[in-house]
Amino acid sequence: MPKAACPACKSEVKYPKDAEVGSTVTCPDCDEVFTPPKLVKKETREKKYDPEKDEDTYKVGRTSTKAEDRDKSEAFESAARAARRREAESRPPKRPAWYEGPEVWLLIFAVGAGGGLPFGIWLARNWEKMSDAKVFWIFVVLIFVGAAAIGLGGSAWAWLRRNR
Repeated sequence: MPKAACPACKSEVKYPKDAEVGSTVTCPDCDEVFTPPKLVKKETREKKYDPEKDEDTYKVGRTSTKAEDRDKSEAFESAARAARRREAESRPPKRPAWYEGPEVWLLIFAVGAGGGLPFGIWLARNWEKMSDAKVFWIFVVLIFVGAAAIGLGGSAWAWLRRNR
């Protein structure tokens, strides 16, 4: 299929080989309707400007209604959106840094659980032997459990953020 550049957003628009001269195509990105250069009538391409005949045709002026202005601004905005989308698609995908994934949070969870569980067992076995140090060791165990909870919550949050 032949291609033509959209005059509004410059994206490639395909049109059928058997399209008739003078037929128009619509850009899928910005909805601009135009006639590809190869389908323009030959006499239109070769037509010279004659101020006597074409006086009304080539008048330059502003649009007279707000609806026409709005249509032009909507076409411009859609062309700009299409250009931004093409630019974003052309960029290479961003690789997450080593600290952005759920692996780090799972590591924090593993350290908290791996250190907190044996420590909790040791604390339970030596509970009767301890005197005033009980409160200190309870706080230490709570810190390990809190680290495990933060790691698990962070890994769940990172997984949800990535897989939404």
